[in-house]
Amino acid sequence: MKAKFTILLIIFIFGFIASCQKTVVTNPTDELFTGTWIKSGYEQSITVMVKADSLVSDNYGFTFLQNGDFIERKNAGWCGTPPISYGNFKGTWKKTAKDTIEINVAYWGGMESYKMAIVSLTKDVFKYTIH
Repeated sequence: MKAKFTILLIIFIFGFIASCQKTVVTNPTDELFTGTWIKSGYEQSITVMVKADSLVSDNYGFTFLQNGDFIERKNAGWCGTPPISYGNFKGTWKKTAKDTIEINVAYWGGMESYKMAIVSLTKDVFKYTIH
């Protein structure tokens, strides 16, 4: 019985340590960050994006260009119920902290600004929250 408890405790500790490790975020001007990303889904309050060759006609996405330009494909009108019409909106991005990107971009009603807090970044998956 004591051996089973010890094994379970070890598994729990290693699982806890693994879940607390922070993913290394690379410099947003490098190859991993720049490019096109399309929405894959959500993990609680985290938006999950996947790398793509281009924006798609019927899904949210954005492109970070190395020169600081930003293109966001999003809802093109005030109504958010399906069917949704998507459009490309131009803007800019800049790194304001190690893991924060400030976005200024047009939308159907004017201009908006928001900050992306990078949760993790790999060559294929970009996870972030908005604050």
